[in-house]
Amino acid sequence: MILYELPMEAKIFGHCKDCKFFEHDHFEQVGGVPIIVSHEICSRWGDGCKTKEDGFCFMFEPNHIRK
Repeated sequence: MILYELPMEAKIFGHCKDCKFFEHDHFEQVGGVPIIVSHEICSRWGDGCKTKEDGFCFMFEPNHIRK
């Protein structure tokens, strides 16, 4: 079922910091070396979009693996 077809009570919203697509430090390979190239990134939007850890999103998916 597509998310927008669900009743509002069934949709899950949450903070970006608790979403599995949130990356506090985003790494890329630069000259073969992993380097932090950005902070607080949502990997769900495009190739990564700046966000804030206390933001909310309708595409939230809980991160069940705690770091």
